[in-house]
Amino acid sequence: MSGFLGFDPESLGAPEPWQLERVRKLKSGEAAADIPVLDFDDRPLGRVLTLTATRPDREPLVETFVRWRNQIRTGWLDQRQVTLEGTRQWLEHALGDDRRLNRLVYVGDDRLIGRTGFVDLGRRGNMSDGIVRGERGGGMNFMHFVNFACMAWDFEHLDLSTMYSKVLVTNDLAMESTRTLGYRILGDVPLYRVETASGPVFTEISTSGAVATGEMLRYLGCDRQCFEAARLRAWKSRSFNGL
Repeated sequence: MSGFLGFDPESLGAPEPWQLERVRKLKSGEAAADIPVLDFDDRPLGRVLTLTATRPDREPLVETFVRWRNQIRTGWLDQRQVTLEGTRQWLEHALGDDRRLNRLVYVGDDRLIGRTGFVDLGRRGNMSDGIVRGERGGGMNFMHFVNFACMAWDFEHLDLSTMYSKVLVTNDLAMESTRTLGYRILGDVPLYRVETASGPVFTEISTSGAVATGEMLRYLGCDRQCFEAARLRAWKSRSFNGL
């Protein structure tokens, strides 16, 4: 993995007009945005909905996102305390970016427990925006089923060849999750820590005041073949253990 220089979103190619239009329609509510979350026997566990610009409960959602993010700051590269106003601005930017999609994760039909999504949509792939589990619910393997459902949708409906993710090497839970989904290691890059008044920020770029941490950020990729093989193994064994 030596010599790995990180991930360049431009390597995915410019998204096709139809891909951007599909994302726009999802976010405007013009297109169906309901992804069912099913178990090994196709029994419904929950659903994943696109976060649309027309939701009437946007302010309560902002408050929920702030609470979740501040509860689990150590899982992010940017560990600063987030605010209501900053989160409102983040949400406006996310809704206006046609290369980005945010999704809300529900147990059953109506209990919101988390969010997920992607950024940097390109012709050939996208980058995972991570997954936040803000509330309990759904059982131990629920988020595995969520990830498989969302990735299957993206591969099929956005015609992607590869999906990418990045996780802290020390984040054992995230590393296990990406392995379960079929991701393969692309390379590691060192992280630097910058202290701010509201908390630390970890960056791949050594800037003035940045301190080497010894921690590494791992980039991973999962193509359709690896994803389908991982899904087949999981469904055949009816388990996410040992994959």
